Amino acid sequence: EFKLNLLAPVSKGTVTATAEIINMTRSTAVVQIRMENDGRHCLAAQGTVLIMDPR
Repeated sequence: EFKLNLLAPVSKGTVTATAEIINMTRSTAVVQIRMENDGRHCLAAQGTVLIMDPR
């Protein structure tokens, strides 16, 4: 599951993304992502992913 909030358009400049794991269990992880365009907040996102053992 992912939720994205597009806060501002980006047409030029440098875009920087940072992510932080805010909760993690054996089977799931919740991550928050923030993107900035030349220091201006342009995207906020949160995602929940399923963690599976490789077979």
